Amino acid sequence: MQGLKAAHRRNLKRIIAFSTLFCVVLTSCSPERVLLPPGDVVSSITPNAPTAVSQPAPAGTLIGPVNGGQTPNVAPYDQGYVSPEVPEPAREKQQTQVAGLISKPSFLGGPNRAETACQRQLKRLGVRFEVLAPIVGKGACGIAAPVKVSALSGGIDIKPDATLNCPMALAFAKWVKNELANAARVRYLSGIKSIHQMSAYSCRTINSKAGARLSEHARGNAIDIGKINLNNGKTIVVRRPGIFAFREKSLLHSVRAESCKYFTTVLGPGSDRYHKDHFHFDLRQRKTSYRHCSL
Repeated sequence: MQGLKAAHRRNLKRIIAFSTLFCVVLTSCSPERVLLPPGDVVSSITPNAPTAVSQPAPAGTLIGPVNGGQTPNVAPYDQGYVSPEVPEPAREKQQTQVAGLISKPSFLGGPNRAETACQRQLKRLGVRFEVLAPIVGKGACGIAAPVKVSALSGGIDIKPDATLNCPMALAFAKWVKNELANAARVRYLSGIKSIHQMSAYSCRTINSKAGARLSEHARGNAIDIGKINLNNGKTIVVRRPGIFAFREKSLLHSVRAESCKYFTTVLGPGSDRYHKDHFHFDLRQRKTSYRHCSL
């Protein structure tokens, strides 16, 4: 009888212990405890205290560790940040310009000290010109620091305006002032009103022949002169003068001979069939000091 009572007491203790454990588990799994975010100790300790509301971080602010992507569940940057977008047309234009410059030769570096000094000399000579942006043509065509010349010393107009590199513009301006203008005054007792240029910068080969070497015109390093208009109304056309055109013949021969002091290449009527109606002047750089002056 005593053994039965002892077993009954043990069973009763087990029931009480199990009931107590069940109540504890049930209490810890209440909806409030389940919905409470982990780590929110403020609400669990002081349920009546107001919960602080955090302000959103400014756009672009780091809100998580930057660890090379080792924590994929944490965004390294504020997902509300939107990078400024470049409009599609502008982006395409930028890509085109960059692609074009990459394929160009290294001479397109813009004006340097020599170019700046050259432009100062043009101003001192009284040359009227405009500094242009670098010209990028096809292949190796182009001018790093081009100038567009509209008038020379003494108010001599260039028609149409001539786009050249600065050294070529300077050599041409000196030749006109020191040789051509003086020769016209001596032989015609008149100053020069305008000079008609037939070609300055032009992206082409020599004499525009397919497969030929690139012309000096393609670098703004040459100019072709077809007509010279004087203040007295006389127009001198560059061509082989007639038998009795003594003054014109003398003028053309004189300025052509003197031009070799300013240019490395001089061509004109009698040189070949390509230059029968104009003077061609350029500053082609050769390995030697040779100057090609076809007279």
